[in-house]
Amino acid sequence: MTASDAQLPPELEKYIFELAADSSFHGIPSLLLVARRVHVWIEPYLYRVVRVNVSKTSTAMIRQLLTKPPEFISNAVRHLALEHKAREADKLLTLCKNLIDLSPSSLYNTPDLLPTLSEVRPQQLSLLLGGLFEPSQIDLSHPAFTSLTHLDVCDHSDESLAQICHQIPSLSALTHICLYYGVSRDLALTTLERCPRLKVLMIMWLPEDWETYEEEREPREYDVRFVIGLYDDYWEDWEVNARGGDNGFWIRGENFVERKRRGEIEATRYWLT
Repeated sequence: MTASDAQLPPELEKYIFELAADSSFHGIPSLLLVARRVHVWIEPYLYRVVRVNVSKTSTAMIRQLLTKPPEFISNAVRHLALEHKAREADKLLTLCKNLIDLSPSSLYNTPDLLPTLSEVRPQQLSLLLGGLFEPSQIDLSHPAFTSLTHLDVCDHSDESLAQICHQIPSLSALTHICLYYGVSRDLALTTLERCPRLKVLMIMWLPEDWETYEEEREPREYDVRFVIGLYDDYWEDWEVNARGGDNGFWIRGENFVERKRRGEIEATRYWLT
């Protein structure tokens, strides 16, 4: 058998390298050096998850990304977190046409974002909905939300939370929702009753609110899909979710519910840690 006989078909070779890149982000730089054809296949995976912040890593990545053709950017970026307001972030919003996951900081949660959401229709969103609409006019029937499977609600006001929870059943694709820790527990549980297709409803606390979180962990039997937890670091947690890591809060919440259904976790426990 000659060396050429031993070569894999190009489509199989491409699949193997793409699988490797998708499985290990940190291994991508090494894969890019294998061969020119591999570089072409794998480079988009370097930009699958993009965080816009003030770190040197983020700044360098975005600077390099914006040297690419618009078509490359559109096809490469699937998860985008806008942690800080920046001109580069505004440009990325116009170029990333195939996003499945968007997490903009409150600075971006204005009515100006709605046209972009309507065009992209992401599956996963982290949003201050009261910023997109007036708190009394939140509209989850808007076309921007038709593909939503995961919604992380950042609204704090009772008015906004009441509006949102009332409309959650209208989101036909939704399976995962996370609410601000100040939401009424009765309201959250009623929402679960009205949404049998939800796999999990989570209420998450920020690290600085851990004392309040501990006070809420009183043993009681609720709907098995009701879960509360504590972020380690919000944006780091977002990235873990985006990269499919087991420690992301969505996966942790879903696994918790499954283990509870199997009887591996006491029926009266509903907190992650």
